[in-house]
Amino acid sequence: MRIYALFFLIITLGFSSCKGKEKPLVECNNEAPFYVKGNYNGVSIDYKIGENDYFMKTSFEKQIRPNKTTIYYLKSFLSQKDSIGFPNSLQLIMYANTTDSIDANFNVDSLFYAGLQIPVSDNYGDTLNEMLVFFGDMQDPNPAYISSAQSQTSFFIIKTVEPYNLNDLGQKTVRVTFDLDCEVKRIAGPTKRLNISGAFAFAYPY
Repeated sequence: MRIYALFFLIITLGFSSCKGKEKPLVECNNEAPFYVKGNYNGVSIDYKIGENDYFMKTSFEKQIRPNKTTIYYLKSFLSQKDSIGFPNSLQLIMYANTTDSIDANFNVDSLFYAGLQIPVSDNYGDTLNEMLVFFGDMQDPNPAYISSAQSQTSFFIIKTVEPYNLNDLGQKTVRVTFDLDCEVKRIAGPTKRLNISGAFAFAYPY
């Protein structure tokens, strides 16, 4: 059974079980499987799919560089449906660097595992795995506040990783719970602090 990339109202769509054909899935429960909570510049935030039109989308893209190295962009996005400018939203993009361009060789277990601390991206380089953070401000979301506009010493800290269902593109996904405490900024504008925990889906190649 496939959960679509929007992962929209997963709990209430009438799925009778959380069992899949390829891997064990996370256990069904009464909590939203994808969410973010904490505070943004001192203001409490609590976003979860199935409430206030929140949905999650995840996908990945691949780019092969002239030097034959490969970068995968693993994208995950939590926002309100049809929200102009995407206020109250969070987007995470994992930059995964490899010398192997064959999707079948992609090892998600080496990229996401409990206890891993992934550097938050402040000036993306082409050798390290990094996490780029976008946050849509409540009052003025466009453009988003972004981690790469501010010098960083922070990490995206993975707490748990569990296999999840395929998205609507047929891509495998994992459910990742995490802690994140970093600064975000516009190119011209104030610096704000994002201190959150959450659970996001990340699609990956196979």
